Amino acid sequence: MQTYCIILAAGNSKRFSYTEDKLFSKIYGTPLIFFTLSNILEVFNKKEIFIVINKNLSKKHQSFLKKFTENKLIYGGNTRFKSLKNAIQYFKKDVNLLIHDAARPNIKKDLIKKVKNEIESSNVYSVVPYTLISDTLKNKKLNKYNSVKRSQFINTQTPQALKLDKSSKKVISSIQSNVMDESEIFDESNLKIKYLLGSNTNIKVTNKDDLSLIKKLLGHSIKIGNAFDIHKISKGKFLSLGGIKFKSNYSLIGHSDGDVVIHSIIDVLLGALGKKDIGNYFPSSNKLYKNIDSVILLNEIYKKFNLRNVLILNLDVTIISEAIRLEKYKSSIRKNVSKLLNCPLSRVNIKAKSSDQIGIIGKSKGIACMASILIYK
Repeated sequence: MQTYCIILAAGNSKRFSYTEDKLFSKIYGTPLIFFTLSNILEVFNKKEIFIVINKNLSKKHQSFLKKFTENKLIYGGNTRFKSLKNAIQYFKKDVNLLIHDAARPNIKKDLIKKVKNEIESSNVYSVVPYTLISDTLKNKKLNKYNSVKRSQFINTQTPQALKLDKSSKKVISSIQSNVMDESEIFDESNLKIKYLLGSNTNIKVTNKDDLSLIKKLLGHSIKIGNAFDIHKISKGKFLSLGGIKFKSNYSLIGHSDGDVVIHSIIDVLLGALGKKDIGNYFPSSNKLYKNIDSVILLNEIYKKFNLRNVLILNLDVTIISEAIRLEKYKSSIRKNVSKLLNCPLSRVNIKAKSSDQIGIIGKSKGIACMASILIYK
C-alpha cells in the first residue's frame, strides 16, 4: 500500500490571535509552516503530500503552499475531523496515511520515518506517538484540585498514521460526534492501535508564547558556512561573475568559466552542510568540466544535496578586484544570485572592493571572492 502524508492547516488560530494566522507568523523571517513542510519533505516527496487549508486563506499564502505539493490544495471543514474527512475522500484505493498538524514545525525525520515504517510493516490500523507527563497532574472537582496518577495519562502528538481500507472507512463514516484528535478514531473499534514514544521537542504552536520556544528549538538546525576563491585574469571579451557574462576587456582563467562568485557560493553551501570542497565534486582533472558554465555546477550541487528545501537566512559576498571596477555590476549580480538560489533579494548582499594595489589582486592579475552564509537545514 502506498503511503501519503496529509498536513492539516485549516484551523482558525483563535487561541493564537484573532487577526493573525499562526502558520504564517514569521520565524527567522519565514512562515512557521515552511519549517513543518520542509521537515516533511525529508521523508515524503511533493506527489505524496496533501495540504488541507482554510477556505479563507489568501491567494498569496495558497501560492506559497503550492511550492510544497504537486496536489491540489484541499479546503478543510469547520472542525479538525471534517477537514480530515475532506482529505480522505481524495483516496479511492487502499492507502496508508500519515496525518500531521501544520503547527508542529519541529518534527524530526526520525520520528516521521518511525511512524511511517510502523504503519507499513505492522498489522495495525493506527500509529500514535506519545510523550509521558512529567509535571504533577491534577483534576478539578467542586472548585477543589486533586492530584491524580500521571502514570495513567499520556500526551499524544502527530504525525499519526492510519490504514485506510474498507474496514477503517466504515469506522470513520460511522463516527457522529466530533473527533478532536486522530487517535480517537479507532478507540471504540476492534481495530488495532500502536502507541510509540514520540519526542518532547515536537511541540505544537498554540499561542504566541510558543513562538519563542520553537525559535530556540529550530535554531539548532541553523548552520554557518564560509568560503574563498581566487582566479587569474587575462585579456578577453567577457567576464563571468555571479552567473552573468558581462562584456569586458578581461576574462577569468579557470578550468571552468572561472566564476569566482558562483564558486564561492558553491563552497559556502558545502561548508554549511559539512561537505567537502568544490574541487572534490568537480575536479580540474575531469575534462567534462572544461570551460563549463559554473551555474551548471551550482545546479548539480543543489540536486545532489536536495538544497531546494534549504532556507537561506543570509548570504554575504565580497568580490575583490583591482583591474575591474565592479560597482555597476553589483546590483545585477545580487538579483541573479537571489534568483539562482531561490531566496528573497533581501537575504543576499553583494559587496565589492579593491586591494589598494597590494598582492596579486592589487597588481591586476586576479579577482577573488569571499562568502559567508547562514542556512536552516
